[in-house]
Amino acid sequence: MTTPQHNLYEELKHLIEDQNHHNEEQCRDYLQHTKFLLFKEFTRVLNFIHFDSEYRLTSGDADVVISARIREEDGTECKRAYVWECKPAQVAIFKRETDNRFIPTMELVKAENQLLHYYLEAKGSRDFRNTFDITDEKEVCLGGIIISTDKRRIQQSHILPERALILYEKARAARHELYSNSGIRLLTWDRMLEHLRTPRIGGIEVNPTVEVFEPQTIPPGTITTQ
Repeated sequence: MTTPQHNLYEELKHLIEDQNHHNEEQCRDYLQHTKFLLFKEFTRVLNFIHFDSEYRLTSGDADVVISARIREEDGTECKRAYVWECKPAQVAIFKRETDNRFIPTMELVKAENQLLHYYLEAKGSRDFRNTFDITDEKEVCLGGIIISTDKRRIQQSHILPERALILYEKARAARHELYSNSGIRLLTWDRMLEHLRTPRIGGIEVNPTVEVFEPQTIPPGTITTQ
């Protein structure tokens, strides 16, 4: 089953630009069409194994988990899974604490907390590893957080836009220090839109149609070639 890329782009764009509703769940459904972006090694994904949204864990439901077979830079192959947390496009990433400092919004802090809890539980769960066909728990990895948009990333305040951008960059750099060792990525929903508008893998434009990835119908351990 294929879906025209233009329709997917317009549908997600409409959800993201909606000012009146937090539609995180609806937006999350479109990640099955941007699954390459959920891998740091997106140019070396050989095939996808399993995709699931709201994967049930004892500590809660992980928003998105995806696994794939990866070719490493030395030519060896492995199976790897990433755990992701999503928050609405309508919320900000950072907000004013003082006129000289921005801090994370509660939505970002909550996402970080949920992501870490889900990742740690998933990593130690044999059932999880069986579902995503992962043999080595070291190959269960932190994906990241998808939240906000480029235009909404700073919560409105009396600070002038030019100054707000400087403070945002400082706050982002501070968060990067925390994320760098763990590998957590922080993406806005705009990155998903960009991929739907002109899908590129390793700088190469790919087919303008996308095969729908059916997350609920893939048996555990089944490799699905896309």
